[in-house]
Amino acid sequence: ALLQKKLFGEKRLVITFVAEPESTLNPALTNQSAGQKLKGTSGSPKRCLIVLEEFLAALKQIDQLEQEDPLVILRLHPRNQESDFLPYEGACRLHSGGDPLELICASDLVVGMTSMLLLEAAIAGVPTLSIVPNIEEAQWLPTVEAGATPCATTRDQIAAALQDWYQSAGAKEDQTRAAEQWFEP
Repeated sequence: ALLQKKLFGEKRLVITFVAEPESTLNPALTNQSAGQKLKGTSGSPKRCLIVLEEFLAALKQIDQLEQEDPLVILRLHPRNQESDFLPYEGACRLHSGGDPLELICASDLVVGMTSMLLLEAAIAGVPTLSIVPNIEEAQWLPTVEAGATPCATTRDQIAAALQDWYQSAGAKEDQTRAAEQWFEP
């Protein structure tokens, strides 16, 4: 809560999407491939944009989250071009620079593909969700392989994972409120 107030000036539900850069070693890895289940909404061939679009579309499917009006942060990788993400400014707040660990610790959920920042969020105890266009990519993130990070490869799976997370987060908030009331004088 203190980090959220420091970074955003308010306490509210914060979901951070961790962007990934385009691969310079193997550009095929960062573009749409045959058999990919996720298609995005803009027709972009870029893997990161496709996953971001599918995440934002799935987020709109969760009525309770829409009513909650979460702050969606788009954490850019240092090699990302901010201009590639300007079309999404209405749906999320672009964030670059600063301490990424502070950002993930101030988040209620961290979503990404296979970024090391997603791994660090899981290690820090922040709920995480990996979204990958092909199920084969799930093995690229150790926390998915270990079962600590749920993984989705379709918009319906993304929406289901968001719904599951939101319901479990609400249950934790109820438990916290009950504990706080128990300790109040």
